[in-house]
Amino acid sequence: LSANHLVEPLTPSGTAPNQAQLRILKETELKRVKILGTGAFGTVYKGIWVPEGESVKIPVAVKILSETTGPKASVEFMDEALIMASMEHPHLVRLLGVCLSPTIQLVTQLMPHGCLLDYVHEHKDNIGSQLLLNWCVQIAKGMMYLEERRLVHRDLAARNVLVKSPNHIKITDFGLARLLDTNEKEYNADGGKMAIKWMALECIHYRKFTHQSDVWSYGVTIWELMTFGGKPYDGIPPCEIPEILEKGERLPQPPICTIDVYMVMVKCWMIDADSRPRFKELVAEFCRMARDPQRYLVIQGDDCMKLPSPNHSKFFQSLQDEDDRRDLMDIEEYLVPPPSRTQPDSKQVREVLYLYKLRAG
Repeated sequence: LSANHLVEPLTPSGTAPNQAQLRILKETELKRVKILGTGAFGTVYKGIWVPEGESVKIPVAVKILSETTGPKASVEFMDEALIMASMEHPHLVRLLGVCLSPTIQLVTQLMPHGCLLDYVHEHKDNIGSQLLLNWCVQIAKGMMYLEERRLVHRDLAARNVLVKSPNHIKITDFGLARLLDTNEKEYNADGGKMAIKWMALECIHYRKFTHQSDVWSYGVTIWELMTFGGKPYDGIPPCEIPEILEKGERLPQPPICTIDVYMVMVKCWMIDADSRPRFKELVAEFCRMARDPQRYLVIQGDDCMKLPSPNHSKFFQSLQDEDDRRDLMDIEEYLVPPPSRTQPDSKQVREVLYLYKLRAG
């Protein structure tokens, strides 16, 4: 063979290299502190991450894959982890790393105030129009980024938006619903597998999930915020939802919403997916409203609204342990490494994942 036959011809795609970092963590680096919740994929713990060879302790959330999802889901889960690690945006929860033994564990930034659904319910007497509309903007911005990266969330809801601070929220669990082995008749009113009450009709009937079906879920999510944690279609069995939607019924106008805000929601719930607004349009619309919040939301005592100290939320208090308050480092501080800190080798990461897939398959 000539030298030319031994070398693959160059066909550059022009695509920029994916420089996302995915850390492969040892189980000895993670300490589980307490259960934060249980979801469709498994259990989420508050944890402490002590990077090998370092003295820092970093508070994290650890999602442990349920054994009932099986090895097939585990391999797919790793593919999803690679995608999630590539997503970096101020309003998306960042994936820090994965632990492969004995069950897959996803490690993410710990959000100190829990999910937005619980937060609005707990603080409903102290949440004003500006904060609500800013949250609508932030969720739309995070979803617009996912659309630009061609990642469909599939399970957007207030329970899957986490609170870093009252003025900063982040979307979590983007793309995870795709990995669930769900039966089309397996309805769930409150979330988890087949969260019917947040789904567009084409998702329920045809399992067709797109960015425009995410827009439908966005409409339900902001309805949850505007009702301070109200339950969509409360009291109606999930199996009856498709027929109700086909007859033209929609969630009612929240008492605090002007017709302007409610019409944005209704547009998100159009049967024809192409008739729904795009996330780019929703960002622009809510940015405009957020500049004059009291024109669009009518809340008694709005001028006097003041959230209590961030440290007063029940979720925040539940996270506090005297034993691990010392020497903690915030993850965002840790992610700006000094020159001496070793970054994970991308080739090593790819090799570990490949070997794991071979073993699981």
